[in-house]
Parts: sequence; C-alpha cells; structure tokens
Amino acid sequence: MHNLFGRFSGGLVACVVACVVAGQAAEPAKPLVDLRFESARLLPPGSAFQRPSLATMIGPDGRIHGVGANTPRFQRKTDAGGMSLVGYLSESGATNLLAHSSFEAPAQALASRWASLGKLKVTPRAGGIHGKACLELSGEGQWLHAPIKLPSYAAPDFRGHFLTLYVRLPDGKPPGDGTVRVFAVRKRGAKNEIPSRVRFQDPVRVGPWWRIGGHVTPQFENQEWSCGVQVNGTVLVDAIQLERRPLNGCEAPSSYIPTATGPAGRASELLTLVPETLKWPKKEGTLVVWLRTGSPVHNGSTIALRQDYKLGDQSQSLSIMHNGGGLDVVGPIGGNRTPRLVRPDHWTQAVLTWKDGRGWTFIDGVQNDRGGPEGYQVRADFGSPVNRLAIGAQLANYAHLAGYVARVQLFGTAWDHDTAWDRYETDVAAAGGDVMALVKPVRPKPPTPRPMIPRKFWVKTVVDLPTAAPTSAVVYDATGRLVRTLWEAKPLKAGKAEITWDTGNDAGKRVPPGRYQLRMLQAPGVNARYVATPGNGRVPQRPAPDEVAGVHGLTPRGVSVDRRGDVYLLGRGHGVGAQKYSAAGHLLWTHAPLDSSDAPTACAIDGETLFVAGQHLYRIDARTGQTIRRPDGGWRAFLGENSGTVAPDRPRAELAGVREAMIDGTVLGGTMTRGVAVRGDEVFVSCWAQDQVRVLHRVSLEQLSTLPLPRPAGLAVDGSGRLLAISGRDLVVREGTSWRVLIPRVARRPFALAVAADGHLLVSDMGEPCRVLEYTPAGRLVRSYGQPGELPGKIRTDRLYAPTGVAAATDGSVYVSEFLLNRLLKLDRSHAVAWALYGGAYIENASLLSDDPTVVHAMDGYGIGALYEYKLDLDTGRWSPRKWWWLGHSHPTREVRGFMIHGQHTHTIGGHRYLFSCHKTIRIYRIDGDRLVPVARVGSRLRFYDKNGKLVSSKTAFPVWVDRNGDGLASEAEVEEVPLGEVGQGRRFPVEPHIGFSHDAEVDRRGTVYWGNFALPLQKIDQRGVPHYTWKTASVVGPDFKPLANKMLEGVAADEQGRRYFDMFYKDDSLRQPGIGHWPRRVIRCDVSCYDKTGRKIWSVGHKAKGLPEPGGIHQPSCIRYEGDWVFVGDEAGMVHIWSRDGLYVASLLDNIYVGNRRGQARQRGYLLPMEVTIGEFWSLDVIRQRGSGRYFLAGQSHEFGEHVRVYEIRGLGDVKRVRADVTVK
Repeated sequence: MHNLFGRFSGGLVACVVACVVAGQAAEPAKPLVDLRFESARLLPPGSAFQRPSLATMIGPDGRIHGVGANTPRFQRKTDAGGMSLVGYLSESGATNLLAHSSFEAPAQALASRWASLGKLKVTPRAGGIHGKACLELSGEGQWLHAPIKLPSYAAPDFRGHFLTLYVRLPDGKPPGDGTVRVFAVRKRGAKNEIPSRVRFQDPVRVGPWWRIGGHVTPQFENQEWSCGVQVNGTVLVDAIQLERRPLNGCEAPSSYIPTATGPAGRASELLTLVPETLKWPKKEGTLVVWLRTGSPVHNGSTIALRQDYKLGDQSQSLSIMHNGGGLDVVGPIGGNRTPRLVRPDHWTQAVLTWKDGRGWTFIDGVQNDRGGPEGYQVRADFGSPVNRLAIGAQLANYAHLAGYVARVQLFGTAWDHDTAWDRYETDVAAAGGDVMALVKPVRPKPPTPRPMIPRKFWVKTVVDLPTAAPTSAVVYDATGRLVRTLWEAKPLKAGKAEITWDTGNDAGKRVPPGRYQLRMLQAPGVNARYVATPGNGRVPQRPAPDEVAGVHGLTPRGVSVDRRGDVYLLGRGHGVGAQKYSAAGHLLWTHAPLDSSDAPTACAIDGETLFVAGQHLYRIDARTGQTIRRPDGGWRAFLGENSGTVAPDRPRAELAGVREAMIDGTVLGGTMTRGVAVRGDEVFVSCWAQDQVRVLHRVSLEQLSTLPLPRPAGLAVDGSGRLLAISGRDLVVREGTSWRVLIPRVARRPFALAVAADGHLLVSDMGEPCRVLEYTPAGRLVRSYGQPGELPGKIRTDRLYAPTGVAAATDGSVYVSEFLLNRLLKLDRSHAVAWALYGGAYIENASLLSDDPTVVHAMDGYGIGALYEYKLDLDTGRWSPRKWWWLGHSHPTREVRGFMIHGQHTHTIGGHRYLFSCHKTIRIYRIDGDRLVPVARVGSRLRFYDKNGKLVSSKTAFPVWVDRNGDGLASEAEVEEVPLGEVGQGRRFPVEPHIGFSHDAEVDRRGTVYWGNFALPLQKIDQRGVPHYTWKTASVVGPDFKPLANKMLEGVAADEQGRRYFDMFYKDDSLRQPGIGHWPRRVIRCDVSCYDKTGRKIWSVGHKAKGLPEPGGIHQPSCIRYEGDWVFVGDEAGMVHIWSRDGLYVASLLDNIYVGNRRGQARQRGYLLPMEVTIGEFWSLDVIRQRGSGRYFLAGQSHEFGEHVRVYEIRGLGDVKRVRADVTVK
C-alpha cells in the first residue's frame, strides 16, 4: 500500500529529543522512539502523506486560510491551563452540499438557492470570516437553502449530515441557542429537526466569530431537506456547510469547503509512517501519546493512532482513539478504556505501560482504575505489523480526527505510579502549563492479602472418597451457614484422603471455636448431550450439518425458481437477504446484502442472475451467491421510499387481530416493492407506493421508463413475452402502451404472481382465506390451495400464513413463502405437500413444559412478535411445529414487543396450562387448545381501560392485572397498583430497586412469582381459569438492593422449601477487561447466593472469572434456575454452571465461546456447533426434570448469532457422590 501515498518534497529527518524528568521518581531511560508532529521537516524517513486537494484551517487572525495539496497541517493550540503544543490535524474527504455557501454571490444568484421565511431581513455586509463578505440576518425567521435530497442514515457508507456555519453577534458576545441555531426540516414551516442534544457551539478562539452546528440523520434514501439557520435577533453569518460524514467520521468538520453554484468537495487526508516505526520492547515498556480532542460533540470514535499486527492466526492492533468522550488505549498486547471523560480542547497525555504480563493505563498522570494496582493481564507478544502506522485517521480512511496528535514516545522500561505522574507534570511544565494547578493523586492501595492463620489452629480430617472425580469441598457451621469454600472441582482419587482446613472463613478470618461440618461433592461424569434446535432460528447462515439445524433462517418474502429447479428464497434474517435451495430442500448458499438495512421484498431469476428489489434493485450471481457490481463499482439502483401505508379501519385498532394489524397493516400496507420480472434487457419492478412499474436495464440498472399502474403488486412474463401484473384486485396485461384487464377481481387481496410451465397463472391471496389461486390464461379458476379458518393455533400445511411469494417449477411443483410462519412450502403437481422448511423466528425466551419437556414453547419478541409450540422427541432430536400465535399487534394485554429475554416457564396448574414470559413485565397466558388467552400480568408496560373507556398506562412501575371478568382486556377495576406503603409482612421496601434491576424472574410449579427479592404467591384459580395475584400477600426475602442501584443486576430462583437463589453481578462500564465479550467485560464482581425463607443468607459462592473461567468462575451470570437438587446458572458466554442446593460446585456445561477463536470460527462457517449455544448474549434458560425417568433437560437461548432455542440433556447428575464429616475447631 506504500505506493498509494504521495511523498513530501525535500528530505525528511528523524527527530530525537532528550527527556527532562523530575527528580523524585526514577528517571525514564532515553526513548526508543520519539516522534514530534510539529512540521513536515521533523517527520521520520519513509513518512507518506496524501491529500490530493486543498484544505482549510482557522489561522491566528481568526480567518479561514487555505492549505496546499499534499501538505499536512500542523498548528499550535493552547488549552485553558496554558499548555501549548503543536499538533498534526487530519480530516477525511467530504463535500459541501450547499451552493453559494460564503454568501458572496450577487443577490440574484443567492435568491436562486436561498430564501428567507418569517419576518427576517437579509442584508449583505463586509468582513466575513471567509472571503470579504457575509450576511446580516435580523428579525425572526429562517434563512434556508433550497431542498436537497439526502442519502439515508442506514446506508452502510454513512452516519449523518453535519450542518455548520460561522456566526457573530454585533456586541461580540457568545451566541445563545435562542438567538441563532442551525436548522433543518423536511417540510418548510415545520419545527426544527436538529434536536438540542446534537447542536453545539465552538469558539474560533481569535476574534468574535463562533462556529455553531448540529447533525441530522434522514430515515429514508433521497428525502428532501431544507437546511440553513434560524435567527431571533441580529446575527452575522458566513461559511455555511452541509457535509455528509462517512461511517465513524460522525463528527463535525474542522475545515470549510467554499461552494459557488453547486456542491464542492475535499479529498481525504492520510499520514502514515513505515511499519517498523514502533520498535516494541518485549519484556516491558511504555507508550506515551500527547493528543487533543475537539468539542464534546466531536468525540465519537476517531483514531489518533492505528496499526494492525498478526501473531500466528490472531489479529491484534495498536489503537488509541476517542470513544464517546473517553479514550481507548490499546496496544497489540492489550489495553483498556479510561473511565474519565477527556475534556474538550485539552491536551491529554495517554500512557500505556506493561511489565511481567501486567498492564496499566494512565490518563494525565492518573492511573485508570480497572484492575487496581495489580493492573490487567496483557499478552506475551506483540506480533508483526501488517501495515503502516496511521496517524490521525483510520486505515480504512473513513474516520477523521477532530483534534490533534502532538507527540508519540516509546520507552524500553515500565513506569510506576510516581514515574507516570512526574513525567506528566514535567511535560505540562515544559509546554507552559500551570503546574501549580495539578494535584497528584493518591497512590492506589494494594489489595489486603489473606491473613495467615497460625498452623496451630489448622485442623485435619480424613475422609473416604467413593470415586476418583473432580471434587468440591465446603465447610458449614453449626447454624447451617456455609463459611468456607475450600476448593472447586479439584481432581482427587478414590479412597482415604486427608483434608486440611486452616479454620478461616471466605473472608480470611478465623472462625469461632465450635462444631463444623465438612461437605464434599464428587461429580465423575456430568455432561451435556445435544438434542435439537427446534424451529431452527435465524442461523445457519450457510449450510450446516443436519444435527445442528434444519434449514433456513429467514423471515421470507419473495420466492423464485430457475429452470434447473433450484429455489431462491428472499427475506430477512441474521445478516442474510437471500438463500438458494435445491429442489430437495437442501441449502446451497446464502447471500449477505451489502446494505443490511434495505430489506428485500421481491425477486426474479433470469438465467444466472437473481434480481432482488426492496428500496433498491440489485443483482446476485445465482451460481455463487455474490453481489454483481457494475464496471464502475456500483451495485444498485434506488427505487424510492414507501410514502404511504394502508392502516386497518377498525373502531378499536389496538384490538386488531392477525389479518387486520399484520397482513393488512404491515405486509400489505408497508411493502413498497411487490414484484420483479425480467424480459430480455428489461427489468420490471412494481413500486406500489408510487403507482407505477419501473423499467430498468438489466446490466447498467439505469431507469429506461416508467409505466403508470394503480397499486401494482406481483409481476410476471408469460411464455409469449407478455408482461402481467397485479393492479389493485385485478390481473392486467401490458398491450402496446396500455394495460388491459385480463382477470378482474382475481383475488380478495392479490399479492404475488407467477406463470407455470403450462401457462397457468398463480396468484397469492392475502385476503380471507390466505391461499394460492390457479387460473388458465383465459381467466378460468382451476383450483386453489389454502383452507379457511383462523391462523393462530394449530399449525397446518393446508392453511397459508400470509403467502408473500409464489413460484412455479418446470416439473409442476409450486413453492410458497409464508411471512408470518417463516415457512417455505413445496407442493407437488397435485398440490400435495412435498416438504416444509421452518426458521427465521427471533427466539429469545424458551421454556419446557414442566410436566412434559417434550413440549417446547419459544417466544419471538424482536421479530414479528409470536409464540411457537414444538413437539420434540428427546431421544432422536426430531421436532415438529405444532402451534403458533401472533402477538405483535397493539392489543393492550396480548402484545409482545421488544427483546423477551428475562425468563419463561410453562406449567400445568389446576388443570390449566399457563405460560409465564418475562421482560420488564411478566405476561401470563392460558393455553386453551388453539387459543392463547391473556389472563394476568405482573409488572410495567401495562395498558388498561379507565372508567371512561380510554386506554391509559399504569401510575406505578409494577401493577398487577387479573382478568376477573374473563374478557382478556384490562380495565381499571382489575388493576392493582403497587402499594407505596407497607408491602408483605409489615416490611417497608421500595419496590423498584428490588425488581427493576432484575434480569431474570422465576415462576414455580405452584404458580408463585419470584422477581427480585419479592414473591407473589398464587391466591387461587377462578372458575374461568384466571390465576389471581395481589401485592397484599407479597413477601420480601433476600438482600436490600437499593444502595447498589444500577451497578448491580440479579436473577432469582426458588426451591420447594422457600429458599431463594440469586445470581448477582456488579458492573462498571469504566473498568472493562480485555479479551471477552461486550457485556461481561463490564462485570467487575459476581456471585451466587442462597437465602432461607426468613431472609437469612445461607451461602455465597462463585466469583468473577479472571480470563477464561476456572471451576466456580463466571464471566457474567445471566439467568438462574432451580430444579431437583441443583442450581443452574447461565453465563453470557454460553455456559451453564451447576451448584448443589447447599452451594457445592458440580460442573460447567456447554462450550465457552470466548475460548480460542470460537467466535471467529463460528462467523466464518456461518453456524454454531452443537455444543455452542450462542456466540454471546446467552440470556435465558429453563431446566426440567422429566417425571418418571428423572432425566434433566435444558432449554437454552441465543440472543446473538442464532436467535434460536437449543435443547440439551444434562447427564450424570444421578452419579454425583456426597461425603460429610464433622470437624471441631478448638
């Protein structure tokens, strides 16, 4: 890549500068590397810089000055403390979209692009910040540019548009937001769509000019926006800019691009040094970087230093970057983020130092808290650089530095606390900073070592171990409390064993004299057996073994079939937009769209090209599944946005069923592109919202023409080359320059269209009933497929669930894609079912029926909102879908929306089957055959009808609703708000801290709801089958969580004796750990605790895993269940840890996804192996002991990369051995 960068004219010499070190601490040795970014002359040999166009900067006189091409910018900046350094500034490429942006054009030219609204007077004035003139705006109103079409936020190469301009008040004072602000609207006369939270002000520092700005993010492609300034008073304005910021460069520009009659651009800048610039010392060392940020709004994710390294098959990197106001300081060996905000316009010193496998980070001389004095673990080797060292911009050239890099040094020795501070103080003084204002922090105290208990107090006990196995040991006192965990899963042999206890408790203090009991547990073969992945979920993304999953992972839309009989399914899944199957239903390839936000809705295969249409039209190579690009690199053509929807016309829309709210409102009313057909070089796309069929060239994707047609849907080309289309309820044919109705009222709500090999026409009907209709070319109805009846309940293959796609194969087979059920159905020539493929549901909560674990219930909350029931053979792993209920509507008590990840249970109580599903509220449903009836709810997100029939929300966070009249709706008389006074047994506890921070809830077989440290027992089940709950009988057991606030989250389980088990973790976003996932790296402490029914703490076990979990270690506890005699704790990393009911560690099941490169390997292969339940974010589990057999089965969920439910059998718990021995402490 070296030849990509232009070189400076003239010689470049290295600069080596001696260090001056204050006296008290040990003086650092001479730096191995010392780089000062003060001028091009001081850059080291081999440096390369590229900017093939002019840039600008604010000069000392407060005006905007030009900078020559291929000349880096260096500028002196002084912060509020007086510290003054020269630094290098770089920016990425950009374009100013506003014409006449310096307002120096004649009035007539300005009027062609700019206009005032309201009572605003516009007067030209001399003396702008750019050029020689500016505008004076006085009065009240807006000064707006003509509407401009902006690309959308969701495009992959885009993050936002920044609108900035320079302003000055006549009195020279800072401009207030009430006087002048940037302004952007989609419709003139509307309110400002740049909210105050994204508006900002920057002083220019020299002179009375200020820069103000903000950013706007369009939701759809090519929306028209009017941008400018809003004024209330008198203001001078100049140098306005509307700039599209790419990807992570979502920060305001630091330079200005003047424009005349149209947009003007600036090319990107990139300064790189030779790969070997940083000569990393192996055993110990220190990296020092001086840098400066811009305004607070600028601090997104921007790079100060970046270089990639390779160590074996592992990729590592050097990265120092602004990240949300703080700094990420990461070397190839590891690093961390600072918890402190890095102040804007402030020179900041970032230090990364390491020695003997430990690392420390210092920001402005102060050690980062994470890891404490002992620091954090770092890698043993750096690896080799694979590219050049980039300064001030990311190597991919899509981010820019909203600040400066002044100095980079590398030392061959590690720095301690005192050295780091003294070096910071010395550097500040050398740069003219106010040293007297600095306050040296107190050295962090080292952790208190476990006190040594004299050996004379130690006790020894001989036990007889029944088997050779991993063995755990704990000590209980005479009151029944666990006082010491001796070890977890220690390999021991069978026979006599001498056990030594130093008589200390878990805190290291000596226990009082008395009688104690040693308890030991041996687990010789506890393991898990993979059973199945019912429903498939949204992964595999690529072909996988049958034992891992069945087939597809899409919410399907269109379907097409080629001459070979291969099938192409279109839809949306986990990064998947299209899939190809053989005629036998075997997955051949999947396609990941380049823009995952553009949900495709229609497709057509022609030759070896699959044409896909959503908001854009693009092409896929049918042989490889890869996107086809044009010679110029482009790959898609914009079709338009969905400007209108069809809402269901019901007096109470919130009670709408599946058809009205989902099929009519979402699928029909919300789908713009409904059909694609190909004829020669012409590609036809039906744009329903625009009432037209667009014709595009199959190679260039250029639009050739438009064919007006009211409400077009499915398209097809018959054997004679005629273009057929659905228009409203009619099927029409294109003849010459007009349309002719071929079949009037072809269906109730026709959608997709296909032509069979015999010329028959196939139409999918989204009306009642959903079906596929087959017509002769003359318009005679031959037959139909799809029986009438309600869709919720029993899943049937003779009933269709929103058939959004239909295709016909040459052998007479018919393929139907069903949006609501995530199903691809194949019918043979006689319309008998050949096969059905299921998948695509975003499964988050899952449960096994407690009295029959062969029945699995899976909740889709984030997808369409649905509940699935599967029948599972626990021995063979074969499963079949049995029932389906749609819950993604606005029904106040039946709806399910969002991430349903906080636990689920299915119990048979009093002869009724109930489903309890939790996410910030516990939804309770009764399953009556094919009916799913909402009967009660505990918690927030509840809406009910007040006395006037108005739908309102509850007044408190955790109301209880019981459907006393059995109508499935909540009324004010049926809702009990949380009592604010006494709760339970006369104990006064605020409710929210004890439930609001709970990440898991449990409901036992008696119907008692456990949530946080509350228990709500089931009062009764009335004659309608409605369970009754009340806060009046709530009991409180467990710790007081209130002082911990949101630093702690917990889950709860309970046994039949009233004991409650809590998994708890304590988080601190600032103390992140390297090498593990996004969430567990924030967890600083965790444990599992047991409380008896009186609230007395019995035991606390487990600990935060340091690096990879050892026995008893947990990355992040995410859920907890009690079943049989065992406590099962889910770990975010995908493991399940088991303890006995008295707190002895048993085993950890399933694969830890953070071991080795399992995450990367899973992404590469496109699916998870059988013992990998997730790639991260394992949020809920259920464990059931099967009646009769005593076998244990576990249902685990994956919230990330899979979104599925997996079922495992837990084996070996019956072989666990227990040993006890009495011990006396004198």
